[in-house]
Amino acid sequence: MSASFSHTKACRPVFVVGYMQSGTTLLLRILSRHSSVFTGAGETKFYDHLHMLRKRYANLKDEETLKAFVGFVVHIVKHGWRLGGENGEAFAAAENAREENAPHVRALIERAREVQDHAEIFPLVCDHLRHHAGKTRWLEKTPTHILHIDEIVASVPDALFVEIIRDVRDVLASKKTRRRDVWESDRHAAQEKKFKHLEKAYDPLWDALSWKSCARAGRQAAAKHSERYISIRYEDLVRAPEEVMRKVCAFLDMPFEPEMLQIGTRNSAERGERAGEGISADAVERWRRILTVPEVALCQSVVKTELAEHGYAPGQIPFSARTKVPSLVAHSMFEFTQRLSRRWRMGGSLYLFNVISLHWRRFRKIVHN
Repeated sequence: MSASFSHTKACRPVFVVGYMQSGTTLLLRILSRHSSVFTGAGETKFYDHLHMLRKRYANLKDEETLKAFVGFVVHIVKHGWRLGGENGEAFAAAENAREENAPHVRALIERAREVQDHAEIFPLVCDHLRHHAGKTRWLEKTPTHILHIDEIVASVPDALFVEIIRDVRDVLASKKTRRRDVWESDRHAAQEKKFKHLEKAYDPLWDALSWKSCARAGRQAAAKHSERYISIRYEDLVRAPEEVMRKVCAFLDMPFEPEMLQIGTRNSAERGERAGEGISADAVERWRRILTVPEVALCQSVVKTELAEHGYAPGQIPFSARTKVPSLVAHSMFEFTQRLSRRWRMGGSLYLFNVISLHWRRFRKIVHN
């Protein structure tokens, strides 16, 4: 039995998916300004960590366990999934906010007892908070949920998906810039900076492979679930925001509202620059001045097919740059072990296991067919 309510298309839940640094946050900010839409303050990462949640809250027939799990889901839908720092406990914030979440838990617990399923409690909570906020539909944005489309459809049968895809080279340029900013910025306290050093990562090989896996997952989902799936490009959105958002709104069966595009702070600003107002195309092709030519060569060799599929022209690579690619690959082998170590320090062994599981899903998408 599904916990999802039966919705008309104009009220159906929406998932924004893609790959990190591809414009999912920009798309969320636009859609969340629609008068009908409820969304929380962060990424729930629910389906990324569902296996871990099933282990931590194993026995939902136990009343206290069920209440704790519902409270946790309420918290991540409202505030997003956040690790608290090195060796951070992802569940501590929800447990500390138990009193704040208690009214919602009381309102949900009877229905949750009927469901007795971790995955189906998620849309139950979202629908409750949507109703509590006086909205007609809810929206969730976790980029890597693109790897879990079938699981989401199983627990949210009327879900709609909006995928945003961006030139992988600009994605890498954004990740490289953010990684650099962690080291050079003085905006963060020492402990926060230490955690962000663990969190932010950049590597041209692994990040290109991760983007490739999400691009392939999106292609497969669009083919399998064409009636509930739409894909847009970041470059098209920032260059013609009204045209693209009218298309998205038509797909979601909700009227376009001009106020949606009034997002305030610009979506793109280099470190040291003042962010302007509104939607900006400044970040398009920023990779040309951020990435080194060997980094571009490595990236393009990994995603050649996907670049062509999505209409991105490859850059010209001189032979001298190609000769430096093997040294980047060698460094990537070391970087992979460092990433796993950082994830263990961030969230412990269960969190690390889920990260490895996510990498495995990405690998399977790459080798599919």
